Amino acid sequence: MMYIWDIEIAGKGLKQNAAFNWVTELLLQEGMIVRVVDLHTRTVLDMENSGSHELGRLNERYARKLKAVAGNPGDVNEKVNEILASIPESFSLQPNYPNPFNPVTNIRFGLPEPRNIRLTVVNILGQEVIEITSGWHDFGFHTVTWKGLNKYGKNVSAGMYFAVLTDGKSVKVQKMLLLK
Repeated sequence: MMYIWDIEIAGKGLKQNAAFNWVTELLLQEGMIVRVVDLHTRTVLDMENSGSHELGRLNERYARKLKAVAGNPGDVNEKVNEILASIPESFSLQPNYPNPFNPVTNIRFGLPEPRNIRLTVVNILGQEVIEITSGWHDFGFHTVTWKGLNKYGKNVSAGMYFAVLTDGKSVKVQKMLLLK
């Protein structure tokens, strides 16, 4: 048997660092372990050998997310690895799919922490065709759909386009090919 809990810690207006503390009140069944994964830092905590975890400054827009997993060691370790694999390690823009496309494609990007981003499509001349999304997005992988339309809602012509993702510090670009 395996148990999984989602934990969210929020704090608006905090000026100091936060910590996550716990106390074990019941003994675990023999052979069970408990691990907590801090999704924002990709840190795995052993709840039996520690009683706290420093969270640092909390993001005011998004709760700090953790997952607790309890069960036999093999199942827990497998689930923890699955959780870690679902968290982006870096700011990234994956190739769109399908590519080439006609007229709809999906654009996937990864954020290792909440960020204020802007995702646009530009043509081969570098002219902005459309802004697909902008603003604050929580950490994780995100997928958005582009239907081959410009900012006026008109179909764009066949050709090469570029998805451009920026967070104000870094820029990621992926080539896309629209066929008709």
